[in-house]
Amino acid sequence: MRRKRRPFARSAHAASFVRAVIAVLLVTGGITLFLWARGGAISLDEQKKAQMEQFLYPIVMADAPSFSSVSQLPEDMVCKISLLSLLMEDTGSGSLTDDQDRRIVPMELVEQKSHALFGDSVKVSPSSLTIGDVQAEYMETDGCFHVPVTIQAGFYTPQVQGIREGGGKQTVYIGYLPADGWSKQGDQWVPPSPVKFMEVTLSGSKDAPVIQSLSQSGGLTE
Repeated sequence: MRRKRRPFARSAHAASFVRAVIAVLLVTGGITLFLWARGGAISLDEQKKAQMEQFLYPIVMADAPSFSSVSQLPEDMVCKISLLSLLMEDTGSGSLTDDQDRRIVPMELVEQKSHALFGDSVKVSPSSLTIGDVQAEYMETDGCFHVPVTIQAGFYTPQVQGIREGGGKQTVYIGYLPADGWSKQGDQWVPPSPVKFMEVTLSGSKDAPVIQSLSQSGGLTE
């Protein structure tokens, strides 16, 4: 399939990328997180919470199953989470589109992102993926995923309940907020109550955490 670059491709597709992310976040209610992160008038604790929610957004959006070791996580799920993470970043790959105006994301970047999220031992196998209501098509001819710019579907939104540290690890308690039930009061979006709770164990440094496990939780208890 022919790749094409448009005039002013970088700025044009950067704008398309922002529209795509906002389209997803508006449906999920995650626009609140986006505004928190850019508000500037938040405490250090709230800033840390917002950063952690943004980091964990892809694994919550994908609604990954519980796992006590990354080796238990299906390779297609690792691939989906890594691809979602890239789609929520400006990696530069957004300057490439195919003839159907889909974003082109190289498998090499997906593999690199999977190692950043889950560690170097994780394995991914390229295959087409379903994300929401669209198909992220993997094409062997160019070794890339071809992903529609806008995903019109509802996803869970992460709400960090608390973070505990000890033994060189972080345990993050997350509430899963449903796509429905968001309301607006004045200039603020008010989230619905979580429909389930999960906890994520992270290792590595605070600046470069690595996901170790995901399990069901009853919520944060003192």
